[in-house]
Amino acid sequence: MDRIELYKQSKLLRTFITGLDGETKDVEYSNSESIYEIIKEVVFDFKDGKSLTNLIVYVYNKANNRLELSNLLEGSFKDDDDIISELLMCKIYNVPVVPNNKTSEIELLRLYKKMYDSGFAILDEGKKKKYKIVDDHNILNYSLYDSKINYSQLSYADFEILKEKLAIDIRKYDSAYILINYLKNGIDELEKILNADRRNENDLQMCISKYAVLFGTEYIKVIPKFKFGSDYETDYVLQKNDGLYEVVELEASTHKLFTKNGNPSSHLIHAEQQIFDWFEWLERNNPYIRENLNDLYSPTAFIVIGRTKDLSETDIKKLRRRNIILKNYVKILTYDDLLKRARALLDLLTNESNHS
Repeated sequence: MDRIELYKQSKLLRTFITGLDGETKDVEYSNSESIYEIIKEVVFDFKDGKSLTNLIVYVYNKANNRLELSNLLEGSFKDDDDIISELLMCKIYNVPVVPNNKTSEIELLRLYKKMYDSGFAILDEGKKKKYKIVDDHNILNYSLYDSKINYSQLSYADFEILKEKLAIDIRKYDSAYILINYLKNGIDELEKILNADRRNENDLQMCISKYAVLFGTEYIKVIPKFKFGSDYETDYVLQKNDGLYEVVELEASTHKLFTKNGNPSSHLIHAEQQIFDWFEWLERNNPYIRENLNDLYSPTAFIVIGRTKDLSETDIKKLRRRNIILKNYVKILTYDDLLKRARALLDLLTNESNHS
């Protein structure tokens, strides 16, 4: 039922009866300087593209010697400025404004948001002047967790706006919770495989295929075994949230990065050459890439190979220098490096979540 239907007939509030003998007495009412001081609520309606207000006021029924609630006056407003000025006056006098139905609720929220966000125009000395609600009273600036909020002074629309903000927060925290648990599961699985007595390289590949988040939260899509024409095939192509792509070449965790003489191993050189061959192919075949991967023009790449425990201090320094030289093109990681990066990311996410 529409809210205004409640006031089609006057609603009895109370009778003025004093004394045990039932004697009635007249009640003196002072003349108010503002009609807003006698309004119980304003019912907002929206019909045929026009904003309407119904003033629900206390009315003294002399015949029955009682105070009643009645729909005293309906107002019509030609534009947003006019109705927003009316809503502002209701806010000043703390008069509740409630929607008549769901359609009216949507429009009422739009008007309140516009009032808080863009301000409002008031006729001053024959000219419309623009004003804005100060930050301390602007609901859009309120923190949901501020204990200083005086909820008794909030309008129906204010509460709905806060509910929308809360829903956004809940969705954000839900997404963060899902992401954190997804990352935790990936870390646990990768760590379990790496620490197994008999490590299965297929399990490693399946883990990384399943948990692309191990490379970072910016990756939104994984394309496994992407073929560059009939010439090459990648282990993975990772799409980032900025639309760019990165190529991943996975080598066995048992492979060495450097020989005993300190030279790059054949496995590392092969992986690097594979990446450079892909890049060269991309340069030659831009039309094909535009059709299949629009933003894969100048990608960067990951090579994941070997274990950190198999590296000497000298090897670690050499790997660091190699990454510096190749930083604009290739990032070389051991499987332990990948695990370490993922743990650092998890620590960052959980700390941010705890402080939110």
